[in-house]
Amino acid sequence: MNQLFEFLLANSLWSSALLLLLAGYGIFEIIARKKTMQHISAEQLLDLVNHQGALLMDIRDKEAFEHEHIINSKLIDPAQEPKSLTKYKDKHIIIICKRGLSAANFALKLRTAGFEHVYILAGGLNKWKIDGNPVTNLERKNK
Repeated sequence: MNQLFEFLLANSLWSSALLLLLAGYGIFEIIARKKTMQHISAEQLLDLVNHQGALLMDIRDKEAFEHEHIINSKLIDPAQEPKSLTKYKDKHIIIICKRGLSAANFALKLRTAGFEHVYILAGGLNKWKIDGNPVTNLERKNK
């Protein structure tokens, strides 16, 4: 460890340049990921569904989905490979999770696989319900 500190001190100019380069790359990555992960409101979701035929992908577990979900949403396992979803590649896709947090990983996975129109419902299903928007469940569908 002492040798590392001695090297860094002896080569402070190069060490500083490397540190700045790494910090810049980290900042660039954060900004790039934020740009690819567009969070949308309930109003924007409705607009995309009504005017662009957006697909709603709910990535919560099956039990939570069966208990309640947004009408016409599709249950998707976030562990599945994007290759299995290629038939939706040209569609606008809105990812729904409980609070709008865990959707980012799946959205990034889709973006990395070449899906261009991927959005995350801001605040997830919780915010959707708080705003007074409707949900349904499988029991209501089967009646």
